Amino acid sequence: MAAGDRDPIEIENADGAGAFVIVCDHASQTVPLDYASLGLASEALDRHIAWDPGALGVARQMAADLDAPLLWPDVSRLVIDCNRDPAAPDLIVAEGDGIPVPGNRDLDTAERTRRLAAVHAPYHAAIEACLAARRAAGRQTSLIAVHSFTPVWRDRHRPWQIGILFDDDRRLADTL
Repeated sequence: MAAGDRDPIEIENADGAGAFVIVCDHASQTVPLDYASLGLASEALDRHIAWDPGALGVARQMAADLDAPLLWPDVSRLVIDCNRDPAAPDLIVAEGDGIPVPGNRDLDTAERTRRLAAVHAPYHAAIEACLAARRAAGRQTSLIAVHSFTPVWRDRHRPWQIGILFDDDRRLADTL
């Protein structure tokens, strides 16, 4: 997220003609160099606290099978969690699953704003632009977000192999 860094928002198959748009909010474990791994050992960045292992591969396969656009931020959720509201207290965590994240402690407003502007806002703007273009073209679209999860979280066992979450519109969820 330094001046010379590339755009952290990835868009694959932007012109996909299928009925879906796929997003993968936690696809990457990448921490930009200027954040010095947020003070974490590389092993911590391999864990679920930093990303959703396997989710990007699943999302890519779905996008290929469904001829769908795929959007994802190439930045670890430890830098900023693109699956959170900008006002959420866990947008930038100081601790993840019991592991302290030193580079996120005592963040000031300027750094929080910097991360929002560099990653979160452009990611959501790209999603909105994709959806708006599809609406303008008269294409019905269902948005699918791909995540993976750890089978134990906060000392609670999670026995599910798959979960389908939805908001008010149950049509796709009920079909699945």
